[in-house]
Amino acid sequence: MTIAAGFVHRDGVLLCADTEEQQGAMKTHRPKLVTFDWKGRVGAFAFAGNSNFALSTVQKCKTRLEATSKQDALEVIEGTLTSEYTRLVFKHPLYGADSSMAFSLLIVIPTSDGGTHLFKSDEASLQMVEHFGAIGIGDTFARHLVGKSCMGGMSERRTLQLAAYMLKMTEENVPGCSRPFHIKSLRTDGSVADFSTELLAEYTDKWGSFYDVISRQLFFNAMDECDGDQDFEENVHVFLTGVREIRKSWRNRRPDMFLNPAHTSQHPRD
Repeated sequence: MTIAAGFVHRDGVLLCADTEEQQGAMKTHRPKLVTFDWKGRVGAFAFAGNSNFALSTVQKCKTRLEATSKQDALEVIEGTLTSEYTRLVFKHPLYGADSSMAFSLLIVIPTSDGGTHLFKSDEASLQMVEHFGAIGIGDTFARHLVGKSCMGGMSERRTLQLAAYMLKMTEENVPGCSRPFHIKSLRTDGSVADFSTELLAEYTDKWGSFYDVISRQLFFNAMDECDGDQDFEENVHVFLTGVREIRKSWRNRRPDMFLNPAHTSQHPRD
């Protein structure tokens, strides 16, 4: 079980995932983000579905990337994905009868011109992601939750807020997705930042439900023709007071995690 997602922001790509795995009746945790080196720059994989097949494919991709003299990382990865998906899934005797054979990947690929591109796999094919992509059992909920909130040109800071909120809400609403969460931002300057989501998760626990209540109350009040203008203005006041209290609480926590991530490096770190 997994939720993994990628967000394209103005300074690179942010990749995140939960760590829960279900093996029969036993629940375990392991990282689902794997970095690789491409000619001195860092790329990354996130995987969902059959973790053994996915990780085997990721490891094969890393080996071939390290050994090739080609200049196009996408060509190497796509060729490896095609051959491995065919070998592990399409040719499996249970293919078509057992959906647990399948797996999906999100891939951040550094480009020769200093950029970073995000790709999402669909079986053995890859498609470029423009703004946001998600895989795993939490895919549908995550896409519904993020919706149009993920726009081109967002800062890394705002993208991190959105990613942490998405992970927390997915954990609450989709069985099989749970912390600890891992978040990496692969920047166009070649650096990689690892972020902790604990502060944002704690903040969402405290204020997320409260905001949902006051915003929904205001929305329906605005639509109710039986409520007078005075009732509406009172609800506006309640909403604004609540939002200001949320902002005050956040500022008082001094969220230095945005200024000082858990780890920043110029080299791959899994």
